[in-house]
Amino acid sequence: MYIGQTGQSLRKRINGHKSDIRNHNTQKPVGEHFNLSGHSMSDLQVAILQQKNFKNRLQRETAEEQLKELTKQYEKSENDLKALQSVGQIVGEVLKQLTEEKCKFPR
Repeated sequence: MYIGQTGQSLRKRINGHKSDIRNHNTQKPVGEHFNLSGHSMSDLQVAILQQKNFKNRLQRETAEEQLKELTKQYEKSENDLKALQSVGQIVGEVLKQLTEEKCKFPR
């Protein structure tokens, strides 16, 4: 996730990032990230989540912090869901083994 502020048009801003990626310019975070192993320009996706003209810096920074907090909560929810799925798989395997063992004994 990237939060940016610019006076440029979005197209110019993204084209600048693409240029940094193509030219292996790692002086900026976006260029550095997409030049890491396992990343490429095809991984770059752009979506405007919110566009706002802030009256002052404090409003912008407050909005950025709120977005970061929401992102953390989302990621925690994703991790919790994955953990629950893992527990469910383990319980399923244990029940399967218990059922198989029960079937081995004569009644």
